[in-house]
Amino acid sequence: MTEYAFTLGGEPITFRPEDGHFRADVKGVETWHPRAALTIWGDDERAAFGIVRTEVPAPVPTVEELCALIDAERDRRTAQDFAHDFGATLALDDTGAEIEAGVRLMQMRPEDQRNWQALQGAALTAVVSGAPTTILPMRAEDNWNIQTTALQVLAVLSAMTAKGADLLFHGGALKSQQRAAYPVVIDRMAGWPS
Repeated sequence: MTEYAFTLGGEPITFRPEDGHFRADVKGVETWHPRAALTIWGDDERAAFGIVRTEVPAPVPTVEELCALIDAERDRRTAQDFAHDFGATLALDDTGAEIEAGVRLMQMRPEDQRNWQALQGAALTAVVSGAPTTILPMRAEDNWNIQTTALQVLAVLSAMTAKGADLLFHGGALKSQQRAAYPVVIDRMAGWPS
């Protein structure tokens, strides 16, 4: 939306605090007008009162604000569900029904990521203890419990970490580009890894 500034006699128009009206005299008679008149009147009407309308350029965001937008996009993408193909690995629902897991979505909100870190600790313990085939189920977004082994858990979490790293590095590269291009605003949506 375009913003405008209005001047009268070369000075910014001031408005009465009690009702927001402004003074623009008609043929020497003190006349008060509502603020809305400035946008309702056409150029000819404003000119008749000596009012000049000028377009106010939109403020240029700071480079920090632009980089914060890139960080927000990175965080949004990091929190999106992570798709992984578990192939023929058995999956159970809460009723005990069984299917081949196939492609499942794993939730990646911050609280989910903390849960994955805890599961990673359990998987590492199992592998180091010589029990890499220990079943450590991973719960998918659709509530199927995929019967993953400790080694599978580590493989899935490694893929999640790689995706997160790709997003982190791409966001960092975009911020570097934004800093170099400033005050030009770069396309912060370009080139993100899928």
